[in-house]
Amino acid sequence: MTISLSSRWRQAVGATALAALAAAGLSYGPDFQGLRAVWRRGDEVFAEVELPDALAPEAGRFALHPALFDAALHALLVGASRTAG
Repeated sequence: MTISLSSRWRQAVGATALAALAAAGLSYGPDFQGLRAVWRRGDEVFAEVELPDALAPEAGRFALHPALFDAALHALLVGASRTAG
């Protein structure tokens, strides 16, 4: 199922989000940089996450790959920092 939301809620992330996480003392290697976009609608946080290509061959070993789950959790951190700021 695909849900299309207005682009005004969607903000691309990448180096900016990683820099914010690094400033908070969190550092991630390339396998754990799957957060692509974060957007908010009120109290809700939405995210677009992607498993890095290098991890695709092992993805079938997991119901939810740990790196993909970690990327989704990054959205909560970024969403919380946008609320606080």
